[in-house]
Amino acid sequence: MLGNMDDKEAMEVLDILRALRQTYPDVRMVFTGSIGLHHVVATLRQAGYSNEPTNDMYTVDVPPLAENQAIYLASCLLKGENILTSKLLDTATAIAQAVDFIPFYIHHLVLKLKMERSMVDATKVFEIIDDCLINPLNPWKMEHYRERIDNYYKDEQRGYALNMLDILASSNQPLLFDDLLTRLRTEPETQDKETARTVLILLERDYYIIRQSDRTYRFRYPLIQRYWNILRG
Repeated sequence: MLGNMDDKEAMEVLDILRALRQTYPDVRMVFTGSIGLHHVVATLRQAGYSNEPTNDMYTVDVPPLAENQAIYLASCLLKGENILTSKLLDTATAIAQAVDFIPFYIHHLVLKLKMERSMVDATKVFEIIDDCLINPLNPWKMEHYRERIDNYYKDEQRGYALNMLDILASSNQPLLFDDLLTRLRTEPETQDKETARTVLILLERDYYIIRQSDRTYRFRYPLIQRYWNILRG
């Protein structure tokens, strides 16, 4: 919503909402969206915005479902749609694990399985996923992961973001920053260390990648890594 507003109007909305929270302490607000508020605020700062509209709020990570919850959801959907399967639990487990326990993809995958009108097993699940990922019609709207880099990253950041994701997508193991930087520097347009650090933070905040406890980086979700490899490989 904020991203579709005029800059001045968006600044005013953010300031009014913050003023309401400060005036009425019992008021609770949740800001959420697929873009990421940090991109909106960064754009507003370029237009002269200097306030801190959310420094009285907490940032909360909303993870996928727990494994048992994702399997339960898949099982209920398979039964609810009367999809034939010889081993319900095995098929539901394959569905949940294959899409990283994300309910959006579980629902879409089960819908696709229903349209097949045939017996479903774990092998069929992976065949359908591959079909959905390579389908030029992109039924799962995965192109969003590529398009938002053009839409929300600065000109000098885009090359870094794309090269980093290409490197991590093709790597069979997580990478330390120094290893990632060494590979980045094989390209003439991605030489600056501090820009690389800044873009890494953005990619983390945008749920492309995750930094592990051993300080290595990898794709946050294997499903997105598979799509990126198909798209850019």
